[in-house]
Amino acid sequence: MMELWRLWWQTIVLSSQHNPPRFIEALMLSLAIAFLLVLLFTWRTSHQWPYLVLSLSYGIGASVSILIREAYSGPSRPRFTPVMGVISVSLLILIWGLMLVVQDAF
Repeated sequence: MMELWRLWWQTIVLSSQHNPPRFIEALMLSLAIAFLLVLLFTWRTSHQWPYLVLSLSYGIGASVSILIREAYSGPSRPRFTPVMGVISVSLLILIWGLMLVVQDAF
């Protein structure tokens, strides 16, 4: 079991050293998903606006970072699938947050 944790830790350290922007983007998207899961299970019992705002900012920040990195890198072939996936997830988070705000207003 200890070897498995050491392997995971080494993988995280190596990926953060090899490509720091991609590591930060993956971390931001993971945190956005985690905060959305917290919201999904606890929204009815308590309105936790900070988690919603933080989740939205992580999702939008990661998608903008990926778009800028992809625009400046100039790949040899266009890779629209990952970029469109991140944009669609960010838009879904934004729409879901706006729906929660509208439901709370009425």
